[in-house]
Amino acid sequence: MLSRAIVVGISALISISSLSFALADNKPVAIRLGNTTTSGEDQIWLMKARPDLTPGQGKAYTLETFPFRGGDLRLRAFQAGQVDGLVSTGTGAVTAATKGVPLVIVAALSEEDNDHYSSPYVVLNNSPIKTAKDLKGKTIGLNGLREAFELGARMALLDAGLDPDRDVNWVVMPPATMGEALRGGKVAMVSMSQPFFAAEQARGDVRILFTAATAFGFKDEFLLSFNPDFVKRNKEAMRAFVADFIAATQYYSKNMLEARKAISQAKLIEMDPAVYLPMVALKRKEDGKPSRDYLIALQKALLRVGYIDKTIDIDTILDTSMFPQ
Repeated sequence: MLSRAIVVGISALISISSLSFALADNKPVAIRLGNTTTSGEDQIWLMKARPDLTPGQGKAYTLETFPFRGGDLRLRAFQAGQVDGLVSTGTGAVTAATKGVPLVIVAALSEEDNDHYSSPYVVLNNSPIKTAKDLKGKTIGLNGLREAFELGARMALLDAGLDPDRDVNWVVMPPATMGEALRGGKVAMVSMSQPFFAAEQARGDVRILFTAATAFGFKDEFLLSFNPDFVKRNKEAMRAFVADFIAATQYYSKNMLEARKAISQAKLIEMDPAVYLPMVALKRKEDGKPSRDYLIALQKALLRVGYIDKTIDIDTILDTSMFPQ
């Protein structure tokens, strides 16, 4: 029979072990997010610049962001398991899902809206290009292939009676170099996101040929997508993250100047504050919820241009269960 001293000692060891496991369980979950260098996701930057707005950060989760030039590079990192989630266009998310990439869309950041602001396709002021039909034989600059900007351009070309695969050339370049490429004659048109468009507007001699909202015919959305297994394993952390994301979005919408000052001071954006602070940008989705109707319309557009050759049930990739009930 074990002596009382041994029993007490074993009990103490069990208690210590249990406490260690409890402490490990309470450790914040690291959320690794692949993000962009554009102004469709300012509220993510705000979460980094002003953690005081996000009570769950540092307790339920920590937020690590990894910027990528384009959606194609973010998706590769996501597939390789280098990030747990990513900022993406609906185009990138739905295309990837139809090709078998496991993901769920958990929230929406912003949307293209001509009544507020929509990302432009830009040419030089003195360019002879007046409509999409005039792009025949020209080179178009994009920040990534098989993404939203290419989709919008392809839809505009099809509507103009052109063949996107034969009548134009495509070239990929970092967003920060697009202005110089356009002015240097290397491309005839570029797709520009903020804050890069604002910088080129400040320099002058550019004009908008058409916008993403016009090309799509509906309001394209900027989304947050995650690995579904990560979401299942870390539900409490994800609920805290989504709640903080909504809080940051609402603060940004109501206090845009102060939010942008914080982002700029934290050096999360490489842009002259004189350009960044007053610039117009994509409309935020204050409730944070992605639109099911939008995703259905988008999937039809993706079929039309040949991005995908089959459809999926949109409800299988839409997960808003992390939202506060």
